Amino acid sequence: MVLAAHSQAWAVETTPWGQITAVETRSWGLHINVDYSVGAGLGCQANPGDTYMLDLHMNKVSIDGGNFDLVQSAVLTAFAAGRQVSFHLYECVPGSGRPYVGHLRIR
Repeated sequence: MVLAAHSQAWAVETTPWGQITAVETRSWGLHINVDYSVGAGLGCQANPGDTYMLDLHMNKVSIDGGNFDLVQSAVLTAFAAGRQVSFHLYECVPGSGRPYVGHLRIR
């Protein structure tokens, strides 16, 4: 069986649990920084202290842009509440060296 680059069944990488440390708004969504490294499994690793670590993009969340408003609200709520988060990641932002957020888990 050949798997598509954007398999809906499983993420290319599921990050560890940790805290959101910063959020920056953009016209297309959010830059999100966390207190753990992300993207190593995709080949676009970002580390704590990097200016930008993850992109929540309105056209890429949930792989195809589906439920962007829900995911963006969940990110902001988790950040404000200091909850632990983990992300499902599927691909890297071309030329940027950081991953797109696919899905968000909160605990």
